[in-house]
Amino acid sequence: MAHQPDKIPWHLLASNLRWFDGKSSECDCKFPNLHPCGKEKQGVQLTQFAEAFAKVIDEATKNERAKYSTSYEAPDPNDVLIDDETLKKIEPYVIQWRETHHAVDTGVDENPPILHEMRIASAFFHSQQENDCDRFTEDNGKGFFNLEILKLLIIHGYMDPVLRACAHPEVGIDSWELAAQCHCRAMDYDVGWNLLYTHALSAYLCLNIAYCFPESWDPAGGRTDVKDYRHTTSYQFMLRECTAPGTTSEIVSYPHRQFFGIAPDQFNQVQPKVADQKRWINKLDIDPKWGTIKQSHYGLLPIDDFLTLENASLQYKPHASDVDAVQSILLRHLPPELVLSIMDLAGYKPKRALTIPDDPLHPSNRKELDEYLEHCWQIMVRCQMMSKEIDVDVGQGDGWKSLVSWRVCVLWENKDCGSAFLWHFDNDRGVQEFIGAWSQTGAEI
Repeated sequence: MAHQPDKIPWHLLASNLRWFDGKSSECDCKFPNLHPCGKEKQGVQLTQFAEAFAKVIDEATKNERAKYSTSYEAPDPNDVLIDDETLKKIEPYVIQWRETHHAVDTGVDENPPILHEMRIASAFFHSQQENDCDRFTEDNGKGFFNLEILKLLIIHGYMDPVLRACAHPEVGIDSWELAAQCHCRAMDYDVGWNLLYTHALSAYLCLNIAYCFPESWDPAGGRTDVKDYRHTTSYQFMLRECTAPGTTSEIVSYPHRQFFGIAPDQFNQVQPKVADQKRWINKLDIDPKWGTIKQSHYGLLPIDDFLTLENASLQYKPHASDVDAVQSILLRHLPPELVLSIMDLAGYKPKRALTIPDDPLHPSNRKELDEYLEHCWQIMVRCQMMSKEIDVDVGQGDGWKSLVSWRVCVLWENKDCGSAFLWHFDNDRGVQEFIGAWSQTGAEI
């Protein structure tokens, strides 16, 4: 069953969707996906779903907040908020981020990975400043570094230092919710902590709704090579959105890459770009000069082709059980110290969470799926808890009802077959107006 079925009315959304394989004469878009049914009460039920989701988030946030001190005193600017235990946990991810070839220069010394000045309360005081195209490092480097630390604290559940920082009147966290590296590209918000909850929400909605259609994932329920949730527009869009290397913020993709088993270079940075133009030139709308895909390709390819479209030379990603097996074999012949050294030098460590790779809804992956959905949920709850502490609403004030409505539109509406005009989350406002209000995010299939 879907995650939290006793609290979230998944049936309200799922009952208003039906499967199209992209070949039916009823569908003009020719993309396999779940499309809206166009029922008479569809708008009312979708509104009820969004409202119920928002209510459950609020309740979960109150319960989570009760685990911490009722109130916090404003910390001294020199108070250490990130203790040694927390530092040890998040430091490897900071190193990983800063070693990527496209990592943005923050102007912060890399030795040690997290300087003392970035562990104290004043590190959270850097508000986002408007900057010219070539001055992000100079004007916002330290603030951005702290923002990435903030994201890691939220991802790993270290909320006490976050709540302590929020208690200071000079905290700059609110200014970093929706942010861009370059203000001449302000329509592309590729920096802020909003990416944490939007990615988590996309994955959470997409996988839970797919689970409501067992005929797309369970062989016993009717799954076939053609009828497969992984071939859909919504799944492929979500997968790439959550795991592709960001133009600025790399860290938001880490929990999703680990679960789905996506390599850092599996997808091209920013715009999709094919690895083999000759193979795809007659099947996709490709710019012959750059190899980039000009029109949406989500749902056009089977999942295996989609996963290798932008990098055809992917290496095997070992599971924890694979690592244990190799280590066990080596220990039969070599001393433990040498085995650990060999494994470390080879970089042979778990790189995917799923037992059955590339198929999160496979019955054998149920435990890992439950853990991942819970993690996505907790990321959303922690973002909401932080936003309450700094007295702002997520989504730049629009709240969870609007966020959920928007993400549902992004995942399952399709203008090519007219389904966009069937979504009405409010009696007096259709999806076209709704999406227009959110078009600043650039999120569209």
